[in-house]
Amino acid sequence: MKRFCLLALLLLPALTQAEHGLFVADFEPAQTTRIDWLSDEFDEADSLRHWTRHWQAEGWPTDQLQYLAIEPQTGSGVMVMRPHSSGWWQDYRGELTFQNVPGDFVATVQVRPRNLAGTGAPGSTSGGGIDSEYSLGGIMARAARPDVEADNANWQRGGERYVFLSMGAADVPGSYQFEDKTTRAALPGEPNSYSVRLITDAQASRANLRLARIGEHVIALVQPVEPPGAWRVLRRFRRADFPETLQLGLVAYTDYAIVATCSYEEHNTRVLLSACNNPNVPADPDLLLQVDFFRLRRPAVPGPLAGADLSNPDAVSDAQLLSFLGFDV
Repeated sequence: MKRFCLLALLLLPALTQAEHGLFVADFEPAQTTRIDWLSDEFDEADSLRHWTRHWQAEGWPTDQLQYLAIEPQTGSGVMVMRPHSSGWWQDYRGELTFQNVPGDFVATVQVRPRNLAGTGAPGSTSGGGIDSEYSLGGIMARAARPDVEADNANWQRGGERYVFLSMGAADVPGSYQFEDKTTRAALPGEPNSYSVRLITDAQASRANLRLARIGEHVIALVQPVEPPGAWRVLRRFRRADFPETLQLGLVAYTDYAIVATCSYEEHNTRVLLSACNNPNVPADPDLLLQVDFFRLRRPAVPGPLAGADLSNPDAVSDAQLLSFLGFDV
């Protein structure tokens, strides 16, 4: 009996892992499996091992981050990201630290974007012209590129599909702004992926960002934290082209003035230390991003809104969305 008990105890961790993989991943439908366990409060330094780096998954030769770590703070911790000059736009690929999430989700992060000195908004260290900065960080939902993951040599322009919501300095250096962006793959005859961005004044130095995926609808919501404010619907997207499982995680990017001097291929395969068209123009990355938590859950859509056209404000109002998406973090 003692030998049996000891054997059972020794096998328990393996059985638990097998049970998780067998019954959750393989047999339960994606819409009902629990995903809250993918949340991260960043209170353990080794939790980075649960995350995947985009550049490694797709076999790129360069890491777009200068620094990535989970650092302790009073009461918990934070993920800290400091990017090289890089960005996400059309076929530029920047930093994405992600987890694979199937089905519908509501993901919430709290972000504090700062300049490298940590004393103010990004872009305020040495400045730059209007529309030159784009030093922001936040949350992204992206369609994987399995062909590129199989062999990076398969990469070609025109294959990006994602939505993100970020905070930092966009077109006005030294200010706090939100940027949301939607990017689709190239259509026949188009030379590259196609991106659309929108910029909104943040009126806060710290905020909660939320992306909700419900069927083909993706809803972006924001809530100021410093100073405090209420949740509001920032943007809605219809993304019927997204696959069942998305890469969901954290982005950080900076210094579009340098990025814009490079071709997609130059940007995607180099650490940018200077302008691609002039080595005498140094790169000027100016973002230190702190992420306080990443929280994930399934959406609880009210019965009357089940199957509704959530990305159409004429069909579903902001107030109706906030009734089930404006919950406290």
